[in-house]
Amino acid sequence: MARIHPEVPRVKLVGPKTLSAVDSAARWIPQADHVSPGAIAIIRSHDYDRRGERIANLRKAAGKRPLWITEWCVNGKDSSVDLLNSAGEYWLAMTEAFNQGANVWMAYDWVYPPRDGGEALIHVDWRKSFHKTRIYYGYRQWCSVLVPGMRVIKCEISGDHATGVSKPGVKAAAFLSTDGKRLVAHVVNV
Repeated sequence: MARIHPEVPRVKLVGPKTLSAVDSAARWIPQADHVSPGAIAIIRSHDYDRRGERIANLRKAAGKRPLWITEWCVNGKDSSVDLLNSAGEYWLAMTEAFNQGANVWMAYDWVYPPRDGGEALIHVDWRKSFHKTRIYYGYRQWCSVLVPGMRVIKCEISGDHATGVSKPGVKAAAFLSTDGKRLVAHVVNV
């Protein structure tokens, strides 16, 4: 097909599809690159293994390729009012992912029946009603001011409230528009 229609862009390979950014960085990306150098155009991983500097290590393994975090959810019980704690966890995960080098971050379980876990942005009681959780509003607030093409600007918090990876505290992330005229800064106390 490429010889007959060279004007048609070739499909880019996105991978590996794993649940662990830690394993993707340590095992699967190096193995794929060794077996077939340059075959994977976009690095992607789910983020359910939250050990250490996982996204930073994934960024290093990705090199100059785009890095997508393609699935994430709180994946645990949340007894806070309207899943407020889970909404904070979303901000924590997005902030860490972008500050450590991700280009794309995607939530998982956008719509789900009501439950005591913090996965869903919207709870649906089938054939009756739906409810937008605090997770939805937090995710919407984060995303509504960003536009495609923005790039992450290095952003650090210092002082008594600064904390390490995957720890509660004050978190920040900043994005700059492609024309350099618009800066968006997200700051939250998780």
